[in-house]
Amino acid sequence: MIMAVCADEPTENVESRVMIDWDDAEHIDLVKRWIADGSATLPSPHAWGLFMATIRKAQADFDDQARPGDEQVNRAATRQVIESVITAFIDLSQNHPAMRSAAVTGSLLRLAAAFSDLADQNVPELFKPDAKHVGRHRDTIGFSVAKGSAARAMSELMRAGDSKKAASEKVALAFKAGKCPGFRACNATKISNWRDKFNEGPDLPNHGRSAGLLRYEADLPVEAGSSPRQRAEFLIGILRSGGKI
Repeated sequence: MIMAVCADEPTENVESRVMIDWDDAEHIDLVKRWIADGSATLPSPHAWGLFMATIRKAQADFDDQARPGDEQVNRAATRQVIESVITAFIDLSQNHPAMRSAAVTGSLLRLAAAFSDLADQNVPELFKPDAKHVGRHRDTIGFSVAKGSAARAMSELMRAGDSKKAASEKVALAFKAGKCPGFRACNATKISNWRDKFNEGPDLPNHGRSAGLLRYEADLPVEAGSSPRQRAEFLIGILRSGGKI
């Protein structure tokens, strides 16, 4: 499960912000101690600065290379970003004892190697599908994230004064124009239904949140603007670019 806690969030709120498989108080207290330990042993400003510089460089490279609608180019650009971030994180953790973890480092190195295999036209074991399971097919991550962006855009439009019908129709047009994952079956009614579902809260077992719900609830970057209308247009721009950027 993913653990997501804001760095400046009081640890007393951890029960509602950390997604784990543990329900008992003993394990919640353990997570709180991990947060406290992490806050007390931060990397040096120089090491953190190098890490953040790498992140921003990866973003700049992606912006230069990515092309809306060109999946092959965007796939390569995405892999480059991931590889850069993996390398930067491993460098940071190896120089900061409190962050060292053989399991995490080993898993990240395996992920980096898997991307290299893909670039060589080989499908690594890590990326091979698991055995099929009985039950409802789960959305791909790309489709789930696109649904979250669409639902959030609709909510922002409604906050800006648009009717539910007008907001859902505007978002549906952007979703189709950008050929987002699942665009062929998308319409205003479905986007409205996605929004209603996300507003119900956790949508996975054990109070988990899907990639779509995380996207729907996430804080938007500063460049999205401060007003609902600005945020809506920012998200609609993402949808028109394919829902992935």
